[in-house]
Amino acid sequence: MRAWGLVNISQYIGILEVLVGTMIIVHLLWQFVRLTGSLRLEMSLVETFTTSYNQIVHKYQIATVFMSQLSHVSLVHLAFNVYGFANYAPLVYQEIGHSRFVVFVGATMVLVVGTSVGLAWAMSGHRVGWKLERVSGASGWIMALRLFSLLEKIIVFKHGTKLQWWNKNNVGVMQQLMRMDWGEVWAIVGPQLVMDVIVGGNLGADVGGIVAAVAYCCLI
Repeated sequence: MRAWGLVNISQYIGILEVLVGTMIIVHLLWQFVRLTGSLRLEMSLVETFTTSYNQIVHKYQIATVFMSQLSHVSLVHLAFNVYGFANYAPLVYQEIGHSRFVVFVGATMVLVVGTSVGLAWAMSGHRVGWKLERVSGASGWIMALRLFSLLEKIIVFKHGTKLQWWNKNNVGVMQQLMRMDWGEVWAIVGPQLVMDVIVGGNLGADVGGIVAAVAYCCLI
C-alpha cells in the first residue's frame, strides 16, 4: 500500500479502498460473464453497470449514473484507471478532506455522465427512438482527480494564488488558465483525449472531467 502514496493507511481506509475495490470486483464479474456465457447475469450487469439515455431520462435509474463509472470490461481500461486513481486520489483526498472529496467525486460523476450522454446524443443526429447504450465514464472522474491535483500544484505552489472565476484584477478564469504553462497539463489530459479521438474512447466523459476539475479549483 505504500506504493499508493498513503502516508498513514488509517486515514484512507474507507472511500478510497471501496472505490478501487468495486472497480476490480465489477471487472471480475464481466470476465465471469464472458467465461460462462450467462445471459441473465450479463443483462443484470448491463442494467446496473452501464448507463443509457433511456435509463436516465425515462426510467430515472439514477444509481446507474454512479455504478456505470466503476465498470471496466477491458483489463487495459481498468489498469489505466486504477493507476491514475492510485497516484492521484490520495493526494486530492489529503488536500481537500473526506467530505469535500466525496462531494467532488459524486458531482463529477453526475457531470461526466451528463456530458457523455449529451455528446453522444448530439452526434447521433437526434434520430427518433435513439438511445445510448453502455456509456462508462470511469476515465472522466479519474481524469478530474488527476487534473485537479495538477492544477492545484501549478497554481497554488508555483504562483502562490488560487484559481478564481474572476480574480482581483478582473481577469476571468479562462484568461488565468491560458496564462499557465500548459506543458504539464497537456501531459495529463492530452494522451487521453487523443486516444478518445483515435480509438473511439469516451470523449464526453473526459471533457466532463476536465470541466469538473477546473470548476472545483475555482470553488474551493
